[in-house]
Amino acid sequence: MTKQKRIDIFFCATLSTIMSIFEIKSSDIQLYMGKRDEKLKYSVDSINSWRTRCVPGRIAVVECLAEAIVAWLNDNKSAVDYSGKHLINELKQLVKERLDQVPEFLQDSSNNDVCLIIKNILLFGYGLKKGIVIEAKLDKSKTTVVNDDADSKAEKAGTTAGNVESKEETTGKIKTKIVVFDFDGTLTRVYNNNTTWLEIWTKLGYEASECKKLHEKYNKKIFDHAEWCLQTEKKFKEKGLHKKLLTEIAKGITLMQGIKEVLESLKEKDIKVYIVSGSIKCVIQDCLGPLTEYITGGIDANEFLFDEDGYLERIVGTEYDFEGKKTRIEGIIEKYGIAPKQVLFVGNSYNDEWAHASGARTLLINPRQTSNNDREKWHDCIEKCKSLEEINDYIW
Repeated sequence: MTKQKRIDIFFCATLSTIMSIFEIKSSDIQLYMGKRDEKLKYSVDSINSWRTRCVPGRIAVVECLAEAIVAWLNDNKSAVDYSGKHLINELKQLVKERLDQVPEFLQDSSNNDVCLIIKNILLFGYGLKKGIVIEAKLDKSKTTVVNDDADSKAEKAGTTAGNVESKEETTGKIKTKIVVFDFDGTLTRVYNNNTTWLEIWTKLGYEASECKKLHEKYNKKIFDHAEWCLQTEKKFKEKGLHKKLLTEIAKGITLMQGIKEVLESLKEKDIKVYIVSGSIKCVIQDCLGPLTEYITGGIDANEFLFDEDGYLERIVGTEYDFEGKKTRIEGIIEKYGIAPKQVLFVGNSYNDEWAHASGARTLLINPRQTSNNDREKWHDCIEKCKSLEEINDYIW
C-alpha cells in the first residue's frame, strides 16, 4: 500500500479503533453529535463511512465528532478506566504501521489523558488527509490549525492586510489577485446536455432518472453530501466502474475556446488560479492535460480512489460544492489577506450561486439552471460566451 493510501485511510482506521475498543456505536455518535450541535445532523450510514472510507468534510465536524466521543466517555467512565491504556497502545501501533511520523502527544507515554488524546489523534488524522499540520497540544482551550504549504508560508507576512480594503476599492475597481473557476460548463462546453456525473450514470447503463432522484434527495436535505456520495458509490460499484470509463469520458469533453490564452495571461499577471468544482478531480486533470500546471492554487473536486486493478474503491466527496464554494473562497481570501473583491469567481450554474456570499465578484457565463438577471448572486454575465477570452474584460 502506498504512503498516500495509508494517509487516506488513517483517520478512518483511527476512528474505527477508538469506537471498537470502547464499543461505541454509530448511533451513539449520532446522538451525542446532535446534542452538541443541532446543525450537524448526520445519518448512521454517514458515520459508518467515516470509519471505513471517507473523512468528514470540515474541521468543525471533526471537532464535534471528537467532543461527542469525549462526552460519551464522560458518561461511561468505566470504559475509560478499563480500556484507556489499551487504546493508547493501539493508537501508537496504528501510527507506527501506517505513517512515517508520530505526533508528539503520543510519544509521551507518561500522559494518560485519554479524552484529550482521542481528540488530538482525530484532529491529527484529519490534518494529514487535508494536507495541513494541526498543532494538537494537550490543552482543552485551543487547537491551532496551520497551513503547511509553500504558498501559505510566503503569504504570511501579508496577512495583516486581511480586513483592510485597498484604496483602489474605494474608486470602484480593484486589482484582481485570484480567479476561481468552476469546471463543468465553465471551462468546458456541456456535451449532450449532461454533466460529467450524469454521463457516468448513463454510460454504466443506468437511467438518467436514477441520478436525478439522488440529486433531488440531496437538494431536499433528506441526506447530506457524504451520504449522497456513498449511495452513488454503491451504484457505481454494482456496475463495476473502472477508471478507463472516466478516461473515456474525459476524452469526450471539449475545453472552452481560448482557455490556454486566458490561463497564460493570468500567469503573466501573477494572478493565482483555482478550480472549485462539483466535478471529479481525475476527469478535470485528464481534460486539462498540460494546462493543469496553470492551476497554481489547486483543484478542489470530488475524488475517486481505485484499487490495484483499476476498479472503483471509494468516492471521497468534496466539501466545496454548493454552499461549500462560499466557504472555500472565504478560506482563499483569508489565506492571502486580500479584500474579497480582489477575487473573481467564474461559474455557470445553480450550484455556483453561493459564491457571491463570500464577497467575491461573480461572473456568470453560458448560464444553465440559474438566472442571469439575479444581480445579487451574479454581478456580471456573458450570456453567450464563445471564447473564454471574453472574461478578460472583468479581470482588472
